[in-house]
Amino acid sequence: MSSSSRGNPSMGDIIRTTVVLGVAILAIFVVGKFFFAEEPENPTSTVDYLLAAEGVEGMAGFDPMVPPALDDGWRATVARFDGNRWRLVVTTPAQDFVSTEQSRASVREILMTSGVELERGKTANLAGETWRIGDDGSGNTAYLREADEFVYLVISSAPKQTVAD
Repeated sequence: MSSSSRGNPSMGDIIRTTVVLGVAILAIFVVGKFFFAEEPENPTSTVDYLLAAEGVEGMAGFDPMVPPALDDGWRATVARFDGNRWRLVVTTPAQDFVSTEQSRASVREILMTSGVELERGKTANLAGETWRIGDDGSGNTAYLREADEFVYLVISSAPKQTVAD
């Protein structure tokens, strides 16, 4: 006579079945990951920043700061207005990023929400304007200036010349 009947499997049978099913699922995952997964060239989506900017003009009551066109290989990945602040993020062909913000908020509020710390007395000339320089805490350079009724903040992993252009 057998130690288990057809209706009641032993604990060993249950454990063996669970292990076999786990190994089979893991094998399917590994095969799929290595043979059928393809890394996209651009892992982020491209957005139509000009279309987004058109919608901002009416809601915000100001013209958002946008370039009329992007150079070849540059892509806009974020174009957002949150009621007080316009933000545009573009990536370069070298996969660096340039994030620009235009806001009516105070400098203090911008610095608090962005995590940027400005370096005392340090400035740079970008596109004929004097910008204060800082750091975002992640090693990216930040440029800030006040003009008219706005605060402009640029955070970038790109070299200064790329940002200036």
